Amino acid sequence: MKGLQLSGAVLLLVSGVILLIPALYQGLSAVTAGRPWIQIIVGIVGIIVSLALFAGKPESAS
Repeated sequence: MKGLQLSGAVLLLVSGVILLIPALYQGLSAVTAGRPWIQIIVGIVGIIVSLALFAGKPESAS
């Protein structure tokens, strides 16, 4: 579960940086012929990871 949490944090950071820096967003869109495919894929993977975190078993506090 720790690896999934780390993946979620990294995806959140990456998507935040992409949205924060307009030149980076436009550059990534230019790489994919004007369509934001990279941003969409990062967003979809982030949603899947967050759903897996919500559906996962809670860790026992010992």
